[in-house]
Amino acid sequence: MDLAIRGKVAEIRDTQWRGIKRIVVEHEGGESLLELPLDRLSPYVTLNVGDDIELSISLEKDENYRSNWDVYMWGVVYSYRDERIYISVGGLIMSVYVPKDGAPFSIGSKVYVGVKKR
Repeated sequence: MDLAIRGKVAEIRDTQWRGIKRIVVEHEGGESLLELPLDRLSPYVTLNVGDDIELSISLEKDENYRSNWDVYMWGVVYSYRDERIYISVGGLIMSVYVPKDGAPFSIGSKVYVGVKKR
């Protein structure tokens, strides 16, 4: 099962780690946070406040990830609370709003995360 979110970049914040930015994405029903090494992704991927993005979280690897996503990575779900799932992607943290009907993933699930600027 997949979780697909379309939203808008509302804010890009510095973190305590050099080169890592926290991207705040506002979307229907909530707000999600992504930590990404934007300095390393540039010039291939640039995100700015106001950009529309799509976020996908899936248990299945997308075999066409190179053409479908600007950023594609895998991580592990480590917590689910207060209508949010928390995913660790190589130490980077994602906090994603999940509707009240629940998260389609369980703690410990390996998930694939795609980010696409629209």
